[in-house]
Amino acid sequence: MDHARFVAPITEYKAPEAGYLTRINVAVGDQVNPGDILARIEDPDRESDVEDVRAEVLLAERRLRIARNRVAEHRLQRKAQHAALLARFQTLWTPWRVNDRHALAYPDQIETARLALYNFERQRDPNAMGYFDMLDTLEETVTERDLDLRRWKRELRHRKAAADELVVRAKFEGTVFGVYALKGSYIARDDLVVEIEDNTPRMAVGWIDDSMATTVHIGMTADISYVFRGQTKHNQGQVIDIQAGTDIAQPDKFGMVITIQADGAGLKKTRKWFRRNAPARIRLKRGLFASWFERDNGRS
Repeated sequence: MDHARFVAPITEYKAPEAGYLTRINVAVGDQVNPGDILARIEDPDRESDVEDVRAEVLLAERRLRIARNRVAEHRLQRKAQHAALLARFQTLWTPWRVNDRHALAYPDQIETARLALYNFERQRDPNAMGYFDMLDTLEETVTERDLDLRRWKRELRHRKAAADELVVRAKFEGTVFGVYALKGSYIARDDLVVEIEDNTPRMAVGWIDDSMATTVHIGMTADISYVFRGQTKHNQGQVIDIQAGTDIAQPDKFGMVITIQADGAGLKKTRKWFRRNAPARIRLKRGLFASWFERDNGRS
């Protein structure tokens, strides 16, 4: 196989938007889990929007509190107003009942006082802007203030969500391979921030000419040669993937990209032995039956 090398399953995490890097939560070698916060980016404009809306929320809360207090104070007046109407009626009714109890009709003053008390007890106002009319107005104000507060809180959630989009989170479990930004620095959109290597063994990848496509298959045995600490080492492996593609050294040349998995080499060993992008020599081995079958086909 030509131009063989070792590859690591690396996931790149880039800045979602431009801003200042306010926090880096990881260092090279750290283990991360899906959802972990890797870095925080602050956009002054977005943060200003959040603060502006938060101020509106505080103002709306204050207005709602005042409106509720006014309703509570108005309700406290109900007993006093009822007591005043009852006292007025009794002041007129008591002497009349003693002196003129045989009269067929109430005097106008007594009838007016009685109706006022009767309507109040049934929560009716004979005149506009009476007690209950005012109570309805104050309660409507509370409803309006409450809706206003809900609207601003919803807007605050949206603005905070927009600001939280500037948080870089891990998508997969893995090990931090590289950190490429400094705390406090300004980064542009799509600038590389962190690289994380998935917790899966490293593989060897090589290229062959497409003329050999029919001679390679998944499960085929491979011999992997590489240099480790100045010495040539060998590992057996198997072909686990075959894809059509170009040669990385010759982009204009089309062929097959072959992925090899080393036998008996897990996560720790492959990270120790196989440096990322380090060169390797890979020889694919065809089985005796496959070789005989090809020779027999050639004769026929």
